[in-house]
Amino acid sequence: MQTIQMPMKVQKLKKIVLALWVLFVMQGRLPAQNWLGYSVADGLSSNGISAMVEDAHGIIWVGTFAGLNRFDGRAWRTFSRAEGDSLVSDFVTALLVDGEGMLWIATTHGFSKVDPLADLNNPANWHNYNREKTAGGLVDDDIVSMLEDSRGNIWMATRNRGMSILRPAPGNGSDPILDRNNWTVVNSGDQLAGLEIFALANDGLGNTWVGTFDGVSRFRPQQHELTGKWDLFPELGDVRTIFADGHGFVWFGRAGAGPVRLLAADPSQRAEFFFPDDVDAMGEDRDGNIWLGTAEIGDGIFVARAQLPAGELADPANWFQFSQQNGLASNVITQIVRDSEGDMWVGTGQKGLSRLQVSWHNFSAGYGLDFTSVTTIAEDGRQRLWIGTDNKLRILPLEANFLLKKNWLAIRKMEKGISEDIRTLFRDDAGQFWIGATPERALDPKFGGLLRIDPHSVLSMVENWLRFTVDNTNGALASNLVNAIAQDGDRYLWFGTDNGLHRVHVDSTTADRVSFRTWSRFDTTHGLASNVIHALFYDSAGNALWVGTPAGLNRKQLDANLDAVWEEIEDFSGLGIQTIFQDLQGFLWIGTSGHGVYKSDVERSHWSRVVARQAREGLDENSAVTAIVQKRADEYWFATHGGLVRLRLTNSPAGIDSLWTRFRPEQGPGALGILSALVDSRGDLWFGTTGKGLTRHRIKTSPPDTRITSKIEATSSDRVLMTFEGIDLTTPPQALKYSYKIDLQDWSEFLPGEVVPIFGLSPGRHVFEVRAMDMDGNIDATPDRDAFYVIQQRLGGEVTTGPGLPAARLYVPPGELGKDTDITITRMKRYELADSLSILGYRIVPAQGQFQFRKPATLTISFLNTRNDPPQQIGLFRQNETRKWVAMGGTVSITADTVILRAVITESGIYAVRNQRPGRVDGEFAAVNIQPRMFSPAGQGRGHGNRATISFTLEKDAMVDIQVYDLAGRLIRVLKKNVRMLAGINAVDWDGRDHRGRVCRSGLYVVTIEADGRVRTKSVMVSNRFR
Repeated sequence: MQTIQMPMKVQKLKKIVLALWVLFVMQGRLPAQNWLGYSVADGLSSNGISAMVEDAHGIIWVGTFAGLNRFDGRAWRTFSRAEGDSLVSDFVTALLVDGEGMLWIATTHGFSKVDPLADLNNPANWHNYNREKTAGGLVDDDIVSMLEDSRGNIWMATRNRGMSILRPAPGNGSDPILDRNNWTVVNSGDQLAGLEIFALANDGLGNTWVGTFDGVSRFRPQQHELTGKWDLFPELGDVRTIFADGHGFVWFGRAGAGPVRLLAADPSQRAEFFFPDDVDAMGEDRDGNIWLGTAEIGDGIFVARAQLPAGELADPANWFQFSQQNGLASNVITQIVRDSEGDMWVGTGQKGLSRLQVSWHNFSAGYGLDFTSVTTIAEDGRQRLWIGTDNKLRILPLEANFLLKKNWLAIRKMEKGISEDIRTLFRDDAGQFWIGATPERALDPKFGGLLRIDPHSVLSMVENWLRFTVDNTNGALASNLVNAIAQDGDRYLWFGTDNGLHRVHVDSTTADRVSFRTWSRFDTTHGLASNVIHALFYDSAGNALWVGTPAGLNRKQLDANLDAVWEEIEDFSGLGIQTIFQDLQGFLWIGTSGHGVYKSDVERSHWSRVVARQAREGLDENSAVTAIVQKRADEYWFATHGGLVRLRLTNSPAGIDSLWTRFRPEQGPGALGILSALVDSRGDLWFGTTGKGLTRHRIKTSPPDTRITSKIEATSSDRVLMTFEGIDLTTPPQALKYSYKIDLQDWSEFLPGEVVPIFGLSPGRHVFEVRAMDMDGNIDATPDRDAFYVIQQRLGGEVTTGPGLPAARLYVPPGELGKDTDITITRMKRYELADSLSILGYRIVPAQGQFQFRKPATLTISFLNTRNDPPQQIGLFRQNETRKWVAMGGTVSITADTVILRAVITESGIYAVRNQRPGRVDGEFAAVNIQPRMFSPAGQGRGHGNRATISFTLEKDAMVDIQVYDLAGRLIRVLKKNVRMLAGINAVDWDGRDHRGRVCRSGLYVVTIEADGRVRTKSVMVSNRFR
């Protein structure tokens, strides 16, 4: 066992020194990447985050002290008992999505299970369980953690009574959760290190780890049964969170101590660290970094490479700290979750959620990096990026932790006279790097020039750098400003400078670097359009060199006489050439300095300008293009002075213009001016910007979901207005594009906008389909569709939603509709009704405006009888102008299978079938009051009492729970449990001690009061610091 620890007194001193060291090390390392924040102001039910999970459809679910929250990329939606939803309790403690996609919600009063794709407004889709319903299978209702193991068993850890395990059972028509035989209770001392459980985790070997107040237990299964061997590790202490990383290690966060990392395959191989203390949440990002979040000490998040040797992890210099100073909502961390696209979601104890988007990540001054512009990027054979900036050459290993400044190796002045402003980078066929740098003294022949370095050598040694200048080549290199470099098939190197084009054999650069006889020079006297060279490209297919200048484009067949006149391409006469690129299909693309992009045919004899029909979406004829890269066969990226542009080719009849995307700075690139681009060996895109450093883009691969928001069932009109939306966590709603079709027509091109009018519909059945495309070009493979009927009824008669249930039928007396008046009946979504008492709703509207019938019309609504409501409790209502529901009267008939309502209506609008039972009384108990708000249970505070009084008012008798939690969501004390209290004012005292009788640490605590499923919270401060 490897332990990084020390004697207690030394350890305390070390922590003080360490805190100062971390403060010093972290200064200046503020990431430019913007954290997104979500709070109650954005729709969360509470800022206290207790659980998070992503479901199989990319939806984020968040548990709080006040209900469950769902985020689909557009908006938050809350589910709680206060909202009339069917959670077993609003105090959510853990969330789990099982292998079948079902969502499990653990609370302090049992658990709920629901299909995330079901109608969540329908109480019948929520399934609630507790100890009583499971006949003791669930050992206690207060659940703190859940997981599904490799055999499909559901583990539920409780606060103080051990754990229950639910085995999967074959369906036989009954609910297997209610069968006590499917449950196993684990609460013996030879299985668990303690009964007070805080955490559960699976490792990559199929083992399950259980963290308790008294140590850790590990379950090693045998065969496929719920039998196996339990191992106890009491020496690990009070473990609050467990995480198994992708490198075979298991991490343990401990109360009052530093974390422990052990090897899952051999737990004796472990390392114990003194930094950071009180880790309450852990996660791993897509780069393999471990994230440790602190709650008790409130130091934010620490990030390091998970697989580093223990000795290196003990060094704070190898950790990066995220805190409120650099974007986190709060330093009190309760949850860390990575979603399927790699974004990191961080829950806090009192400030809501923070989200770090990794699709676009900007590296600049915010990380302590002292460069602002990146002019050129290349990769060597060792998976290292070479980055030319306006302040030194940087080398970044792709395996490194990009967050740490020290991993961005800065090559200072490579040789005297070379400035730190890099212009170009090139790797030759031998792996050597050639670098063009700006001279410190532009007119002095002794300064600046060209450098060569073996990337495998010691880069810090000046003697390993070979330099070529006007001076040491005796003028063979005619300028110290080198802008472009290329190598041909005969291993000749070509250098484009501000004073002509130069050629030298690669071997000559080693044997005799000063002999001007080995160098050749070409300029306007040889037919070049200009002596200033901006771009070079060797075309192996034709053994030709292409030369781009500010005045045009030249080409030379290298097997011809080089002294002969160089061919000038007439199409580019007078145009400034910035970049030359050959794609995977062999076509050449030419980027100009203000005339857009041109693409060649295979023979290089014909050129066509590539522009978007909508200039705001892509390239136009005036674009200044500095770099072109190809991510895949059908995807091109263009770096321009006006921003970043992507072209996605398609075989659609609509052509290529529909798949242009222009990225604004705030959408990822960070800047308008893009100078350079690279696709690295891992497939990530890198863009060098003007003034905003370097940006990395990781293309997401999962498509958005699409849903029609105004599904129509029937209309008497020959035109309809279809509305729809895309659901995507990464792409902003306004950046999504849509393609649609009606019946057997071709798909339309992808365009922004979420409303489409359809005209000229004939009577009969029609099918509308729509699909969304995100900013990375991913297209929904399962378009949403709406089948509806067009009924030819003009002057009266019947409009119906068609066969099947539910159904709506409107009968209008003949002659009561004016000429050319069309009626549409649309079934409404449950969330549109925004009312827990509404069962079913329809919107009945004319094609234009509002209208009233001259004679009453009859509305009949039919639906399946799944609720067994008495007839007197169901009625038809209309929503008036103030959004209040007005009863319409009518008749209700209920059979074993069907409910039918009929009522007379006189105007258009929104109609709903509603439950007429009185709803829950708003505010079953008044707001909580705590006096004093700060107290000292140890009796050491000046002017503070030693206990707090918690008071509240009940409007009716209720069963009440009163509990105290810390900001990490850990239960500190149960003051009252399932106690009946009477209507009126009630009060309870808390002496500031936990359930073991220990005085609580100084800090903020949350008191929760739950009465009949309704939760109120209030914070109180414990202070033992005043002497």
